[in-house]
Amino acid sequence: MADLIDVARYILDSKKTTTGMKLHKILYYCQVWHYIWNNSALMDAEFTLNENGIICTTLYKNITNIVS
Repeated sequence: MADLIDVARYILDSKKTTTGMKLHKILYYCQVWHYIWNNSALMDAEFTLNENGIICTTLYKNITNIVS
């Protein structure tokens, strides 16, 4: 199982400019499609839906560690 922080850093390295909400959505889509194709989770992450969209609570708490 991949680490959420490593996957987020890989996405940020691949896509130079993105917003926080887009990063949450990209990670969600990675998780969903990996589950569809392999019937297993890619990352140990929980996603929740709020009024702004899909949020990964672990990423939300550690976003400053990823960006810096």
